[in-house]
Amino acid sequence: MTQLESKLKQDSISNEFEIKVTSKIALAERSEQARYQHLVTFLLLQSESYQGHQLQTQKNLPHPQTSLRALPHMDYPTELKHYLDEQGRLKTWPSKRRKGQTQQIALEYLATKFEPGVFYNEREVNTLLNQHHTFGDPALLRRELFDRGLVDRVRDGSAYWLKQG
Repeated sequence: MTQLESKLKQDSISNEFEIKVTSKIALAERSEQARYQHLVTFLLLQSESYQGHQLQTQKNLPHPQTSLRALPHMDYPTELKHYLDEQGRLKTWPSKRRKGQTQQIALEYLATKFEPGVFYNEREVNTLLNQHHTFGDPALLRRELFDRGLVDRVRDGSAYWLKQG
């Protein structure tokens, strides 16, 4: 356990996965101030007195009340009618026609399946994506979700979360 993980544990943060994710994110920052800001943000998010105020210093950790950046009235089943099966699973990956707009809509649809404020490990992301597509390529979807800014991750890929809007 690193010194940072020990400090977080001492501050009564009990979830081991969140401790490891927070310390990895904080340690990835180059400056002492950025590391400190991540820790303060995390501790505030964990405290019961936190009332959902956005912090200007928050950079990589999701806010528990985060909502997806997708269009508020997007009708995904209609927009993706040629790509979804009867159970609402993505059955094929859209081509880049229309400048990738259909791909973006498909990714936004998949991003709605992630819970805001929840950290997922890679296996959990794959499981979630496999539940919502049938063409058997969760790695493609995981990469695209990250590359297009819908989910964020720790540099080593050990944790993913829905990105802030």
